[in-house]
Amino acid sequence: MRRLAGSFDRDLPGLPRGRGRLAVDEVQDAQRDRILRAVISSTAEKGIASTTIADVVGRARVSRQAFYKQFESKEACLIAAIDAGIEVIVSNITSTQSSTANLSLHEQLSAVIEKYLETCSSEPEFVRAWVVDLPVAGPAGVAKRNEYVELLADALLVGYSSKSSEAPGREVFLAAIGGCNELFYRQVVDGSNSYMNLHAPIMSFLERVLDLSSNPS
Repeated sequence: MRRLAGSFDRDLPGLPRGRGRLAVDEVQDAQRDRILRAVISSTAEKGIASTTIADVVGRARVSRQAFYKQFESKEACLIAAIDAGIEVIVSNITSTQSSTANLSLHEQLSAVIEKYLETCSSEPEFVRAWVVDLPVAGPAGVAKRNEYVELLADALLVGYSSKSSEAPGREVFLAAIGGCNELFYRQVVDGSNSYMNLHAPIMSFLERVLDLSSNPS
């Protein structure tokens, strides 16, 4: 999996030019990838409020023109970057659920949480951007944050429902994700870049909220 955040050193080669240059659509795709990674990197370091377009294009090593061809604002860029990260994370969750289909509900949930924490620990800049900055990136940022929480809640609900016919209502899973998010938030603002230590408290919390003891299958 490629990194979701990053800056491109000015000493490194840029995109190919001349006879070896890329097609227009390939250039735009490559520039978009650089821009998305750069906005996550800058947001994690400076916050979305203090991040400027100059910060993003400087880290991405692309022009302002290239930026504005694809994004109307830094907030729109951040939301697109979060979307890319969400796709990776949800894919990891669903693949883990598939590979652990023969395990008990408790064992499968533990494996899913472990994979989620591993992914987050490998992408601390992304975690900070979505946990801290996405909610303050305007109405669209709030909507995207809520969408992300709902996707995680739905993934949890699907996993639970595949093992039990007595799944709680969707609101319970939304509340469960909200509680887990609070643990992430506190660790992020404390400056932590690893989240594996959250496995035990998250599992303990979910066991109680979702009443796993009565649904051991």
